[in-house]
Amino acid sequence: MLLPHLNAAFRRTTALALAIFMLLPSWAQDAQQTAQPAASQPPQTPQPQQFVLKDYSKPRSHFPNPIGPYMPRYVEERRGRARTREQP
Repeated sequence: MLLPHLNAAFRRTTALALAIFMLLPSWAQDAQQTAQPAASQPPQTPQPQQFVLKDYSKPRSHFPNPIGPYMPRYVEERRGRARTREQP
């Protein structure tokens, strides 16, 4: 006889917990958006970066990482003005 009451209480508790867990991410996003700096600072100018030339013709070594040669290599995106082809 006690089981139907426990089942209903469990369902209510589960529904309340699900509602809270679904509302928590939106509450965290709202709190993050409302926080703004007190004093506005001028935007910083980008600092020049050193050019690093990587030799992609040489394979990665298998030592000390045995799956190192099979790991992907990522090429950084080109910055600045990109010219795809010459204009006549």
